[in-house]
Amino acid sequence: MAAQESQDIRSPKKSEETQQPLGVYACPTCKREVELGPDGLYCRVCAVTYPILDGIPDFIVEKLEKSSNWTLRMIGKRDSTILLDFAVDVYETCVYPVVCNLYGGWRSTSLKQLAHEVSDIVGSQDGLILDVACGPGTYGRRIASASRTIYGIDACMSMLRRGVRYVERGNFPTFTSPAPRSRRCPSQPVCLTLPSALGP
Repeated sequence: MAAQESQDIRSPKKSEETQQPLGVYACPTCKREVELGPDGLYCRVCAVTYPILDGIPDFIVEKLEKSSNWTLRMIGKRDSTILLDFAVDVYETCVYPVVCNLYGGWRSTSLKQLAHEVSDIVGSQDGLILDVACGPGTYGRRIASASRTIYGIDACMSMLRRGVRYVERGNFPTFTSPAPRSRRCPSQPVCLTLPSALGP
């Protein structure tokens, strides 16, 4: 990934209502609070600074292109390339429907129907919901509401950047943007229980 300038997570362009509280984030290694430092989010316990790239906290400290996991290695090699950025741009309109048809069969459930089903599963659950492998916020932006804030995490920076653009354009005040780039949950342990609201 090309070196990019770190930014303050509390962007002055955002209103007070859409700014993220730092207390939600924690070091993915030790699960302790992180604090905003001059170069990103800093964990005092691990003495590690996690950079903020394009307003997105990056909690991945390893080089993904050298990962032993094939999928992560491919993301690391292709993230932020022109080809992947193009694929991300057409993800929900072209890529996602094909994947649904491959895995679900011809005439499988559409993205709109799947989003409705996820919304039904979440039901009246209010508060914070963690969307793991959120991509560009495919489901999170569709289930966000005035009483439900969605935090998303993903390993692919290209997907997260697209999600940020969707949120900025679509005025989704409770889909938290930026979402952290992470392999492990970079939040306080209480967030780990939130997906249990999605069903058994």
